[in-house]
Amino acid sequence: MKQKPLKNYIGLGVLFLLVIVLLFYLKSWSDTYKKEKYSKSYLTDKVEEVKLSELEVSTKEMNDVLLLVTTTGSKKVYKQEEKIYEYMKKQNLISKFIYLDITNEKDYTSKLNNIYGNIEISEVPLLIYIKNGNAIKVINSDNGEIKVELITQIINEYEL
Repeated sequence: MKQKPLKNYIGLGVLFLLVIVLLFYLKSWSDTYKKEKYSKSYLTDKVEEVKLSELEVSTKEMNDVLLLVTTTGSKKVYKQEEKIYEYMKKQNLISKFIYLDITNEKDYTSKLNNIYGNIEISEVPLLIYIKNGNAIKVINSDNGEIKVELITQIINEYEL
């Protein structure tokens, strides 16, 4: 009679261990998925990406362009890119919208200043309105966020 309850406890213990192992596996898989998701820009395959080495030539060829300078690897930045993209899509300005990923760029501030003159860069992400290859207006992020209202001001002010 005592054998049966002991078998039940052993079976229950094995089941409990399997559930714990499964939960650890699912947590690990979820963390890996999130890390992979945020390691790429939301804008990848949605808008034109430009490399820092090609930036000057690329923007001189475009009349009016909004350049989003950003990094990857952060959920906050990913969500910000998603928000800006949806806004630009709603405003029908995707063709005037490009982005520059500076995650692996060293000394990007001085390189941008060499291309566009002394522009004020305090924090990324930042948005630069470029006309005929010249930086006209810069919107620095405030605590990692570019306010959509400021983008609206540029659109209205420069009639994009």
